[in-house]
Amino acid sequence: MGAAFAVWTGVFFISGYVSLASISAAAVLPFVILALNCWAPEAVRPVPVPSFCFITVAAVLAIWKHRSNIVRLLNGTESSFKHRKKSCEEQEKAENIKGETR
Repeated sequence: MGAAFAVWTGVFFISGYVSLASISAAAVLPFVILALNCWAPEAVRPVPVPSFCFITVAAVLAIWKHRSNIVRLLNGTESSFKHRKKSCEEQEKAENIKGETR
């Protein structure tokens, strides 16, 4: 689970999109669990197969629920913390400050 959180954090700080970070974490989680189950010894496997199946289905459903976000990401209209558009008031203040400094 820590790897999925690391992916979420990395994608969020790089892109500024919560939805892209969530989709990425959901997509990565089953592969991380699978890798742990394949490489860990039989006696210490961290996730049983039924739990892995549940996590995979949950990840697919999470990505499915984000399909409108995916469309907005592809269209460039998704809200972002990094690329936040200024409100009208903020734009007017910025223009007034620019005008006063000239």
